[in-house]
Amino acid sequence: MQVKAEYDIEEFDSSDVTVVATDGEGRRAERSFVLAVMPGPEALIPSVSGNNYGVSSSVSGDTAVVGAYSGDSVFVFHRNPDNSWSEVQKLTGTANSWFGYAVALRDDMLVVGAGSTSGKYAKVYKKQADGTFNEIQTLSGSGRFGYSVAADGNTVVIGDWSNAKVYVYEIQPDGTLGTTAAATLSGGSGSYFGDSLAVDGDTIFVGAYYEGSMTVYSRATGEWVQVSKFTGTGKDVSGGLYGYRVAVKGNVGFFSHVKDNSAGTNAGSVWVVERQPNGTWATVKKLTASNPSSGALFGESVAFDGEVAIIGALKGDHAYAFRKSGGTWVQSSILEIPASYSTLSVISVSMSNDKALVSLGGTGVSVAYVLPTP
Repeated sequence: MQVKAEYDIEEFDSSDVTVVATDGEGRRAERSFVLAVMPGPEALIPSVSGNNYGVSSSVSGDTAVVGAYSGDSVFVFHRNPDNSWSEVQKLTGTANSWFGYAVALRDDMLVVGAGSTSGKYAKVYKKQADGTFNEIQTLSGSGRFGYSVAADGNTVVIGDWSNAKVYVYEIQPDGTLGTTAAATLSGGSGSYFGDSLAVDGDTIFVGAYYEGSMTVYSRATGEWVQVSKFTGTGKDVSGGLYGYRVAVKGNVGFFSHVKDNSAGTNAGSVWVVERQPNGTWATVKKLTASNPSSGALFGESVAFDGEVAIIGALKGDHAYAFRKSGGTWVQSSILEIPASYSTLSVISVSMSNDKALVSLGGTGVSVAYVLPTP
């Protein structure tokens, strides 16, 4: 039987396509479907380059923010209808405050940390109809307050690793966060408790990599209580960076062990944890890169949107995507960055809906790319 397929496809982002087949006797069948082309990596180019641009980044919906802390600035980008991105605003803080070292964007709320010894503050912004942000409040503290930040819903979390404190704020009916924290979580002295944070609903993850731990808190009847703590052993406690970065969404969370040697010296790994029926959390899987290498520092950054986890590795400028398949977590793809940079100090990852934001920051050239979620 002879089959002929007739089609005409021009350049497009997405298109309705009809495939028509006929056999030698003239019998005809056709089928229509939508054929879509996924956009490639889109670079976010700031109006002012350098200044450790890319050390922090966050994306939510059609808005992305990238910090450049040595310039005390944060750049705001908006996605256009053609899927390109344009800078729409530059936010600035006080000089030498490290404004932009930490950023957290969730829906219409943006939190920017300024965690140097000259800073010790965090600014909270609300997105306006034109896509820009207006400041609604500045939160201040001591030590390294503002070194890490996280936000979800009506909750804002600010870390101060130097005092081993994490401060939890709640948005009040007047739209502010009040003058004092609704709760203060504390870790051991010198533990770097609060260096990394994640919040989702009634759950907070806190990393304390210098003591090699990650602690989970749950909100019950308005109070935040510790429900689980994961602690490393041996080298993990004294420099293994166990609990270095954290992420949580729903009943699944992640924390990294950046200098894990199981796949090579300092190759790194990430633990998957899940909430149990009794409300505690347990490890269920240890993730490593499919192409591990010594010094890769897999787990330098972690993001999770509820379905896909993106894990950054400093060496090689790579980010890895993992999905749950057949009841276990497996690597689904590697996100390749279109250029190689030898002066990086950090790789940051963030996720929202159909996109991943991967930024590479350092003292030399640094970049941020938006990529389709693998």
